[in-house]
Amino acid sequence: MYIQKSKQKGFTLIELIVSLGIFGIIMLLVTSTYFMLIAASTDVRTSTGAINNVTSAFNAMADNIRTGSCKSGQCLAGSTFTFTDSTGNDITYSSCTINSDHQICESINGGASIAMTYTPVLIKKLNFNAYKYSYSSATNSINVKQTFTIINVSGDYILPHSNQPARFYMETAVTPRRIHIQ
Repeated sequence: MYIQKSKQKGFTLIELIVSLGIFGIIMLLVTSTYFMLIAASTDVRTSTGAINNVTSAFNAMADNIRTGSCKSGQCLAGSTFTFTDSTGNDITYSSCTINSDHQICESINGGASIAMTYTPVLIKKLNFNAYKYSYSSATNSINVKQTFTIINVSGDYILPHSNQPARFYMETAVTPRRIHIQ
């Protein structure tokens, strides 16, 4: 008696095991790349948020100084800066510690300091360089005092997936538009 071989086509067990192994390796690579991209995206969002936070505080300080004025004993160089804003309030900008983090803070009329920046931003240095200029008019005997201030701020922000802090440095110059006439 003659037995006919079956002509069914299919995969052998070895072919299936090899193809599953290759598929598993490819999926492992794709998954690890995906998680690395998620971590990088989180770091970029944190970095963008930190820089936007410092820039917002920095611009608010510059705008308030620009629309304010300097009275006697105000607008001095140092790590704090006091001036009179456009509504007549005495504003002081300084570096302060809130929950063990160094931040840029604002105080109105000597009141409590309120943070203008927040974690993950850590302020290392806040400095105001103030230069005073006086102009005198020979005809009216008017003495005009003008202040030119350079604001420097530097610090770090912590990225969630990095061991190293990212550093930043910002600088701007501002002059109050309201001049002090004596």
